[in-house]
Amino acid sequence: MMYLNLLSEGQETVNLLFRPKLMPIRESLMEQMSQAPVGTVFYYDMSQVEGINGSGTDEIIAKPIKEFIKHYKTEDKYLVLMNLNQEHDHIYNIDLTLKEENVTVVGKQNNDIVIIGHIGDSLREILEIAHELGEVTARDIAERLDKKLNLTSTQLNKLNEMRLLKRYEVQLEEGGRQYIYRSLFY
Repeated sequence: MMYLNLLSEGQETVNLLFRPKLMPIRESLMEQMSQAPVGTVFYYDMSQVEGINGSGTDEIIAKPIKEFIKHYKTEDKYLVLMNLNQEHDHIYNIDLTLKEENVTVVGKQNNDIVIIGHIGDSLREILEIAHELGEVTARDIAERLDKKLNLTSTQLNKLNEMRLLKRYEVQLEEGGRQYIYRSLFY
């Protein structure tokens, strides 16, 4: 994981509230993200953030994720939120905007994994299982949820495209290949 600092020099906390002030922060973050190696999982330490509203969520979270999704086949980069704060209503405030933007992010609050934003119940269930187990295959999900293998394969691929699970390929001893999907926290 690669830490991305949301603070300016000398700041202890930041409010992500006013779009004109957020645009230079986003540009700086995007520059750092573009220079990082393929496969990087970036994280924001949300304990630094006192306030966040729709503008902050859009500029600092939604736009980078949309960029990752746009280039998912070549860039393979991810964003997670760490230390989400209940006192500052981070999850509630971020969730409202991400649902409007049709974007999803995963994060941690008190060591619990949370899924924030727009995601259907089926994908949410699979994502929760993947985070619980650390790594899964389509066969693991199909057997656990009594679903067809093709369906779970498609759903896991969708979660990878959404930048919510990492994916890598392994060669099977009996021939062929298999994709393994890994939690961003694994």
